Amino acid sequence: MKRALLFLACVGAGSDEDLCREGIPPACYNVAVAYETGPEKNLDRALALYDVACDADLGVACVNAGVLRAHGEGVPQDLPAAIRLFRRGCELHAAEGCHDLGTVLVQGIGATPDPVAGVSFLERGCELGHAAACARAADFWKTGVRTSTVVVQKNRVKAKSLEAKACALDLSRC
Repeated sequence: MKRALLFLACVGAGSDEDLCREGIPPACYNVAVAYETGPEKNLDRALALYDVACDADLGVACVNAGVLRAHGEGVPQDLPAAIRLFRRGCELHAAEGCHDLGTVLVQGIGATPDPVAGVSFLERGCELGHAAACARAADFWKTGVRTSTVVVQKNRVKAKSLEAKACALDLSRC
């Protein structure tokens, strides 16, 4: 998964490590990305710093901590914790968190399947600009869903609208 660095407009303010020690959450996030993806890989440290940034309401950090926990990277796999972190990221307007939460709820990964709630989170991720969330939500509406407790009818108009948004966000989805 690609990680984006958050750039600070602090000319001469010091390194991200220094800024993180001073309690600047985006700096902690940047250091976490470096520990996760850089040559000096340290997933335990990355996870700890993502948690610090998440606790300071940086949504993307919550999502990244959730991904590490979902995959058991740096810590034992903990799907309930990952789901909580994806939800927190989504609440903080991180589109990837909405996408990941929607996906696990639709598929029932680490939780009881809840396709109605899942597609709602996918649509929220789409609204926040996540092309894959748009495409997954469109797939849901193309087929509808029938489980022992839920029946959701197809909605081709909604599916086409979501496909168009996915295409507008990412031409490879056209």
